[in-house]
Amino acid sequence: MNEYVQCSNKDYEDPARAAIENCIKKGILKDYLEEVGDEVMSFLTAEYDYDMDIKVNRQEAFEDGVDLTAISCIKNIMKSLDCDVNKAMELVGTPDDKKEEYKNRIESDK
Repeated sequence: MNEYVQCSNKDYEDPARAAIENCIKKGILKDYLEEVGDEVMSFLTAEYDYDMDIKVNRQEAFEDGVDLTAISCIKNIMKSLDCDVNKAMELVGTPDDKKEEYKNRIESDK
């Protein structure tokens, strides 16, 4: 690791930036780092908050569960009433911002 970054600076941004630049020079993930190097830099220098990470993961899991339940209901209505996905989503009351996502997921399951 010392080959890439000499961490004599208390500020982590300088060694992280140096590591990214060194990887680009050596051709290590060059295209990727040139494209999203700033995002990688943000990720490397961000403070990790365990409690926030858990909270975000729980929220994402909850939202995934809601989505799966809604998709299951839509599929059941389609089968029971022999209707298309749009009618089933209307009957379930699918929010407009979810319709395209649900429709794509249902069609990809076929």
